[in-house]
Amino acid sequence: MQEVCGAAVVPNDEETYERQARENFRALLNDMDFFEEMAILGLGRFQFSRRRRMAAEFRALYMALWRLALGSSFPDRADDMFSAFCREYMKRSRDRAAQDVVRRAGEYWAELRETSSQDFRCLAEPLVVESGYDEEKRMGVSLKLALHIRSIYRLIFDRLI
Repeated sequence: MQEVCGAAVVPNDEETYERQARENFRALLNDMDFFEEMAILGLGRFQFSRRRRMAAEFRALYMALWRLALGSSFPDRADDMFSAFCREYMKRSRDRAAQDVVRRAGEYWAELRETSSQDFRCLAEPLVVESGYDEEKRMGVSLKLALHIRSIYRLIFDRLI
């Protein structure tokens, strides 16, 4: 409850749900270690710079997935909620590359907007290519990563509120 000019102001349900959705996703994103993603991409523990770069990519990707989930539950407010989260992320993040993460999240969202929420291969394939897989293994790893991304989307969607 907030106070304005000495009077108590109770947030409406919509504001409460929006705040809860942002807080839930922030907690979810902060808890992600990207261990499974790195394993799928074959990135070992001592590939520090590649792991750091890919963790930032996955953070951005999952922010875009959260925006996709918002569109289902908050169709009229999703863009504003996503923008507010991105601003908060840049303010709170200890990561020096927060601006790049937010920029990439916007790019991923633009790509997701044009595709189906049921098919995440378009997101997985560039990540697999960047990881250096040869063409022979690329398709299988892309499919495995796309399925993993789909499971993360379901997790984000299920924990939206």
